Amino acid sequence: MGATSVSDQAARLRALVDEHEARDGAPPGAPGRDFRVLAVASGKGGVGKTNLCVSLAATAASAGTRTYLIDGDLGLANADVICGVNTSAHLGHVIEGRCTLEEIAVEGPCGLRLISGASGITRLAHLDADQRRRIVDGLSSLSGRADLVMIDCGAGIGLGVLGFIAESDLALIVATPEPTAIADAYALIKSLVTRARAGLGPPARVALVVNQVRRASEAARVHRRIDAVARRFLGQGVDLAGWVVTDGSVRDAVRARRPFVEHAPRCRASRCVRDLSGYVARALDMEGLGAREQRGVVDRFRSGVWSAR
Repeated sequence: MGATSVSDQAARLRALVDEHEARDGAPPGAPGRDFRVLAVASGKGGVGKTNLCVSLAATAASAGTRTYLIDGDLGLANADVICGVNTSAHLGHVIEGRCTLEEIAVEGPCGLRLISGASGITRLAHLDADQRRRIVDGLSSLSGRADLVMIDCGAGIGLGVLGFIAESDLALIVATPEPTAIADAYALIKSLVTRARAGLGPPARVALVVNQVRRASEAARVHRRIDAVARRFLGQGVDLAGWVVTDGSVRDAVRARRPFVEHAPRCRASRCVRDLSGYVARALDMEGLGAREQRGVVDRFRSGVWSAR
């Protein structure tokens, strides 16, 4: 692909961003929304996305940020298992109009509020556009209650995943050093950019998280590979939001049904998540949230301060 073509694509993408901002207000934060939305997704399953998402939500909540975690892996939800909570109501009840998101939220680890999906319910894995829209519209019930809403999306490039990301202020794309995970992470990023350029959705703000690495240099290599391909073929780079090292404490925490940042707050993986929380706070401009009353919350979230329990 020639330099002129890449330049033209980048110019068109910037034009789409400008158009979206003019229509929906300057990001981050949708108009009339007094909280931020963070989507966490992956191109490939089995990369530790939900485990990471739960621990990141727990880190935010422990810092005083009013955090809701929506398990958006429709049909195969399991965030409740990692959180160690049992739920009876789920997103299916919201779609049916029987409950609001707030009404099905339950208390989770470190004070986060969990909104459960449902596991093994086939109809939730195949929602039509109107049904998916009911979940997104339901976010309004969290107004005045949340500072940060995290959506644990499913894996792949299905319309449910792309739709949730389109509603987010920032999307973290989780990959591992495995070649298939790298290829699928790029495929997801490409799908988001392609849809935006076709006018099928707003440009998504995306950043990469490399999970299950041995050291920082391995994460840097994965990022360079994805970033280089994105720059060459999409005309835009991809930020590296952070990485999480392979740590036996993560496996132990899953067996204990607890977020690993709570189960082993001083382990290497927990330190990585606290660093990642700093990137998220900066990227989402958390100071812009007028609803927060507790002083110093943003600084604690940003620095990843954790009080061992």
